[in-house]
Amino acid sequence: MGGVCSSRVQPPAARQMTVPEAFAHVDGARAERASRGAYLFEVGKDERFLLIVEESGVARVRDVRRQGKQELPALTSTIAYKSSAIFFAEARGTLPVVAYLTGQVRVSGNLKAAESLEPLFLPLTAALKERDASIGVDEDAPMDADMLGLPAVAVPWHAVHTRAWWASHWGTDMLQGTWFTLIGTFLWLVETLILGAQGGPEQAIAWAQAASAILFLVSFGFIAEIAYPQAMASMLTEQARRELTAKEATSALLPPPLERSWAWRERLGLTNTIGRGMSCMFAAFLPFVVLAALAFAEAGVGSGVGWG
Repeated sequence: MGGVCSSRVQPPAARQMTVPEAFAHVDGARAERASRGAYLFEVGKDERFLLIVEESGVARVRDVRRQGKQELPALTSTIAYKSSAIFFAEARGTLPVVAYLTGQVRVSGNLKAAESLEPLFLPLTAALKERDASIGVDEDAPMDADMLGLPAVAVPWHAVHTRAWWASHWGTDMLQGTWFTLIGTFLWLVETLILGAQGGPEQAIAWAQAASAILFLVSFGFIAEIAYPQAMASMLTEQARRELTAKEATSALLPPPLERSWAWRERLGLTNTIGRGMSCMFAAFLPFVVLAALAFAEAGVGSGVGWG
């Protein structure tokens, strides 16, 4: 093949690897389980490389920086990295989960096929580790907030006038959806409290809705907490650590889940934020169940409100 990826590039060890040099290590790699197809890698604003997995499982890389997307073959997936630092962190295996949650890495198309490409990048990972060792780079050093597009310091809740505040609290689809849901639920609560205070035949229904709205508010509050990318990343990291510990532990140290003695908080899902949020959400329907039961009891079985 011609182009920058047609041969192994051996740059001096005194400088960092460039993106074209990185893809030169991927060109010619083989992985039998890699999904066949064409994959476009976009790194930053300028770097674009097409990786084609042939029927033999061999990867062929082309530099397509000067080609439009209409000139490319049908793509199986497109993987876009916000910067070369993000790309190299993933190649080293040190990219934190929060980078995916904040849009630093975006995958469109067939996600499962894109995940199957990981073995093709093992030669690049090995080359990076060797280079890092030769120039004294700490390959496990955490990425700073600027690289991840996150505020370097905590933004005060009252700094609404700053751009950092909006990026911190409204910067993702999940945060926006959660906050809009919280606001809508709060307005619903206000409405039901007003209706309940007015009295009338619908007062019982209004108070039941108010109780339900309060529980929904608590539930969405827990979900809002976990909607922040940092909190979600921390939770996923802790879960991965627990799964790794479970795999490494002997059966004597960690019995199988079915044999464990679960406490009542674990059984109700109250030991983590998502579990607490979901438990409150289920509880939010109880006022309506109670109200319906009272209505059936008062009306009787043969009435229009009863079962018959």
